[in-house]
Amino acid sequence: MDNIIRFNIGDAVRYGANGICVVSDKIRRKFSGVNESYFVLSPVGERGSKIYVPEANSALISRIAPVPERENIADALDHPERVSEVWVNDESERNGKFREMLNSGTCETAIYILFGMLSNRNKRIKAGKSPRSADDILINDIKKTVFGDIAYIFGITYNEAESLFNTKCPQAKEA
Repeated sequence: MDNIIRFNIGDAVRYGANGICVVSDKIRRKFSGVNESYFVLSPVGERGSKIYVPEANSALISRIAPVPERENIADALDHPERVSEVWVNDESERNGKFREMLNSGTCETAIYILFGMLSNRNKRIKAGKSPRSADDILINDIKKTVFGDIAYIFGITYNEAESLFNTKCPQAKEA
C-alpha cells in the first residue's frame, strides 16, 4: 500500500493492462455491502470510464505504478528482440500468462509481448495456418494499451503512436 502514497489526486499513473490513468479522486464507497476507501482512476483516452481500486487490496494497489519514462519506452521500441525475455512458447498457457503479465507488468513488458504476438501471428500465417482467435483478441487488447501509453508518454495522438510502433515493428504491418 505504500506504493500509492506517492501519488496524489491529479497525478498520472500506469495501472496494469488499463495503461495510463489519472488519479481522479479518493472516496469511501459501499460496493457489495462493504464500505471502504477507493482510489478512483480515470483511464486517459476513455471519457467517463472509472476504475475503483480498493485501498486495502494490496494486489490491486500494487498494479499502480509511475508513468514510464520516455527514454525507457523508446529503448523498448528499439529492441524488439527482447521479446525473448517474456515469450511463452506453450500456446495453451500463453494468453493466461500474458494477461497476468500485462496486469502486473510494465509498459515495456507489454511492448515486448505485442512484438512477440505479432511475430508469432505472422509465422502462423506464413506456415499456412490460421491465426488463433484468442491471440487476435489479446493482440487488440494489448495494442489499445500500448498505443495509448505511447501516445500519452510522447505527447502524440493514438494514430501517431500506432504509426511509431509500426515503424519499429515490421511484423505489425503484416498482421
